[in-house]
Amino acid sequence: MSNPKPKLENLKPFQRASDRELGRVVGTRYPLEVAEALGKVGDHQGFIRAAVEKELRAQGFLHSGDDVE
Repeated sequence: MSNPKPKLENLKPFQRASDRELGRVVGTRYPLEVAEALGKVGDHQGFIRAAVEKELRAQGFLHSGDDVE
């Protein structure tokens, strides 16, 4: 439930994660050592997106025309 009377000084403008349009959220859980390593990556969400896209292309699930870079 959102706060009906938020303090305006606490509101921050929405910042897009990417200049590409993003789809729905897909949540995954990782082994502890992987999660710890991802915590050391500055932009871990961008890192994961790029790794997943690369693997999808490698396995033929995503074709070069499907992405916008």
